Amino acid sequence: MLNFRQKTLSIILPFIFLNFSYASETDFLPKNTVIINTKSHSFQNKVYTYYKLRDELTGKLDLFVADVNGRKIEEYRSLHNEVPFLGLELQKRLNLLSIKGSGELIEVELLLNRGEDTLDIKKSDKLYGKFDLNNNIYEIYENDVLVKKEKHSLKLRQKQRNQKEKANKKHQNKIKAAKTLFARYEWLNEQSIYEQLSQSKSSLLVTLTPLQIALIASEKPSELKAIELAVKSKTLTADAMIDTGVDPYALSTYGTRGEGIGIYMTEDYCPDPNHITNYTRLGGSTNSHSEFTAGILRDVSPESYIYCDVTFKMPSVATLTGFNGNPSISIVSNAWGNVTTATGYTSADRNWDNFVYDNRVSTFFAAGNGGNNATVNASTRGFNVITVGAYNNANNAIASFSNGGDPSTGNIKPEIVAPGVGISAGGYSNQNGTSASAPFAAAFAANVMSWPFVGPQEVYMPSAPAVVKAVMIAASDINISGNADAIEEGAASFRSANERIQMHFWEGSYSNFFWGPRGSVRRFRKQETVFFADGSLSEIRVALSWLEDGDYIYDHRNDALSITRDFDLDVYSPSGILVASSTNFNNTFESITFTPTEVGNYRAVIDMLPVNNSYSPLIMGLAWSYSN
Repeated sequence: MLNFRQKTLSIILPFIFLNFSYASETDFLPKNTVIINTKSHSFQNKVYTYYKLRDELTGKLDLFVADVNGRKIEEYRSLHNEVPFLGLELQKRLNLLSIKGSGELIEVELLLNRGEDTLDIKKSDKLYGKFDLNNNIYEIYENDVLVKKEKHSLKLRQKQRNQKEKANKKHQNKIKAAKTLFARYEWLNEQSIYEQLSQSKSSLLVTLTPLQIALIASEKPSELKAIELAVKSKTLTADAMIDTGVDPYALSTYGTRGEGIGIYMTEDYCPDPNHITNYTRLGGSTNSHSEFTAGILRDVSPESYIYCDVTFKMPSVATLTGFNGNPSISIVSNAWGNVTTATGYTSADRNWDNFVYDNRVSTFFAAGNGGNNATVNASTRGFNVITVGAYNNANNAIASFSNGGDPSTGNIKPEIVAPGVGISAGGYSNQNGTSASAPFAAAFAANVMSWPFVGPQEVYMPSAPAVVKAVMIAASDINISGNADAIEEGAASFRSANERIQMHFWEGSYSNFFWGPRGSVRRFRKQETVFFADGSLSEIRVALSWLEDGDYIYDHRNDALSITRDFDLDVYSPSGILVASSTNFNNTFESITFTPTEVGNYRAVIDMLPVNNSYSPLIMGLAWSYSN
């Protein structure tokens, strides 16, 4: 598997870089530049290499694409590999059945075409702000928001209404596409499909014969993006709270106990309503696994409101708004995974990425229990979801069973780890698995969302998954030993997320935030991304996160250019020295950890590399955290 990642690069002198030595085959690159990351991609039996370069004189980033002969490729955006209408795993199954002469039924996902994510906001319609916590004393900087708090709060509420209208439009497009397919293929018209249309997922699960699949494939109706083999879902079988800072003292001191935050969980069963408070069971009966995972949610986030439904399904459009005056859903906790031999981006990943993107709901998935070298499960490979591995809080070591392998798309997984060894909750003791870690992290996020702010914060955080992910990563300052790929950004500290955090958020069109000609590296034009170091800090962490349209990722997952929009992150010292950088390919977050050596304002600089996706809005969050 290609390694597309570039972890923190530290520099100690102004624009003096680590002493790289490169072979003569890179002599074709521009002079006075150094390579900071590369990736190779095959297109029509030719291999192209993408070089991320930094100018030694100015420190600016650039992208250079070359073929195997070192010839510069100007039109690299056109290197687009078409996505097959029939998924590769489905093709394998059909070929096998053809050899056997079998006509057995096949469970597949029909990926509905919901239309493009057109940018329907005005250039002037933008949101940005800054919130700072220092030892639980918060400040909202008036100079860093567009208008006064009251007006800004109204604008955020209007943004939420607009987003709901946009999500509803995509939902209606999905229903329209499905009805057109029903009229064309009468054998699709089943009651179970109509029930699926009420859900938030962007595909339909159906059972077809090979001949029916072949007929649809031959006609390729415009209402469908593709047909994929369905993936099967399965469940994954008080000290941890103290070690991560979610202890009674913290819950009472910070006042962040999940108040007003709705958490949705789905499994093959749901907990007994008599065994858990602040809870609505939407369907199904009870088993031990559901009681255990719900018990973790309740223990870690005592005042949040929990919903549960069965059959591993997304919340319906109606469910998202809550029931009987109870909180709307801001978080989804999935303590399960999908069974598939595919290692890439599946229909299940697309569904969940679209769900987060459309509805602005932070979603957590268990990484899986196949071992540190095993690829994370399907659904957890999404770019917008947060995948959670497991560690043993007794010795701060990664659990040997926790999945740590990145998918073939190259995005970094899991993002964080949480306690998952010897956990007791819901009346069950000494349980192991990433199915404990995911609800732990989800409940942690519910507490973060319930910060007792007055003004724009209380409106924004529950509908800001990009900010939540940035906070979770920046606050992951608990050192974990073991397999680095399985640990990734580390374990989140509740105290860090409450006492030592600074956040920024941006939403709007690109032209509001970046400048530079199309086809070039664009520099972030805002300069409020600064963090003051007073000389007492031993470590600073900064994380950048953004959302992507799942439909775009699915359509472009084989592209030579980055599958996602490509943002890179630099940190400069008060004297202008480039301290550290993070320059991943095919990822939706960047993170940096460094030791400050100067007193003053450290500045985060964001660059956007050339991309094909220029129509989706910018939805981005950045968080700083520190240790002293």
